[in-house]
Amino acid sequence: MSIKIAIIGGNYLFNLMKMQVGEAVELTDITDMIFLKKRNKISKTIQYCKIIRDYDMVVNFYVTKQATILAHLAHIMGKPFVAYWIGTDVYDFFHSRRFSTKMFDSNWAYSYSLKEELEPIVFPVEKITLYPLQIDYSLAEMPKEHAVMMYIPEGREDFYNLKLAQELANSFPSLRFHIVANGRKELFPQPNVIVHGYISPEEMNNLFNQISIVVRAPKHDGQSLSIMEGQLKGKYVVYNMPFPYTIQAHTADDFKEKIREIISQEPQVQLEVHNFAVQECDPQKGRENLLRLIKSVKRRKFFK
Repeated sequence: MSIKIAIIGGNYLFNLMKMQVGEAVELTDITDMIFLKKRNKISKTIQYCKIIRDYDMVVNFYVTKQATILAHLAHIMGKPFVAYWIGTDVYDFFHSRRFSTKMFDSNWAYSYSLKEELEPIVFPVEKITLYPLQIDYSLAEMPKEHAVMMYIPEGREDFYNLKLAQELANSFPSLRFHIVANGRKELFPQPNVIVHGYISPEEMNNLFNQISIVVRAPKHDGQSLSIMEGQLKGKYVVYNMPFPYTIQAHTADDFKEKIREIISQEPQVQLEVHNFAVQECDPQKGRENLLRLIKSVKRRKFFK
């Protein structure tokens, strides 16, 4: 008999999880059944309790204060509750909306950096990432001359550190910078900057053949696909969040120093980085880890 899990707030990640677990687990996204109906709070509460009684556990993607109530109700129904932290929810938790997490039976984090952030307050935390199964594992070419790619999406320039991108472009005038997800050339008047706007996966693969360095420095991050793609493609990855096999930098001076060290030598494919990423994204390994975590979730006893 398969394990039955009720998912709240899944959307895209719900579909990734469903593909990974296969027939071993039955997943149902119950979000719309509860929250998108025109019901009052009491009616929603009753509906939630009715639905989850037919499931073995509840997994809540994107954790908010509401999750504490959902966890309490799950316990009333005798069901374990998993808080799955995926990104901005961790940022909000620490900066503006701190709440009790003691009712969560298990905490899962979508990335190494989120796990590291949560562990001083929320313990234990298990890292589990749902990677797209269609991800491209192939190495890219390494250009003869160094070039940098940065992801600075339109409308979120401040969050993704536009200031750093501009400062690096100014500091390395002979180094080519490719800005992805932003077509506003007026933000990058420097002649060594090319803006690409939003590009297709095929165009992104072509771009990886033209760059040697991926730089990422947002104010906060979950599991960045651009980091994994950069590693899979065998590139140097300079990052301001903790992640294995990345080159760590935090201040603008740090980034300049690391880039200066990289470009002091000819571009070389980063095979060790690539090999780590292949193992990290391995779908069989991901499936085994996810099933292990699901089977380990038990209803905690909060009161003696």
